[in-house]
Amino acid sequence: MPVEVNRKMIMLDRQPVISLPRGWVDFWKLKKEEPLPIFYNSILVVIPPTHPHREKLENRIRNFLIENEGEY
Repeated sequence: MPVEVNRKMIMLDRQPVISLPRGWVDFWKLKKEEPLPIFYNSILVVIPPTHPHREKLENRIRNFLIENEGEY
């Protein structure tokens, strides 16, 4: 089920940071310091490495961003 939340950006050592929702982190069983694939253009997409269809999603996101480059 899609969820929409608002997050505030904070600065950490002059680096902008947005926290991930705790429930999302727990659901995907993410570990501290585990690399997360992040894709961005005019949108930002985070795909959990534990997602069963991660590779397929990554390819779809890459294609979407390439196909829509400059449109948004």
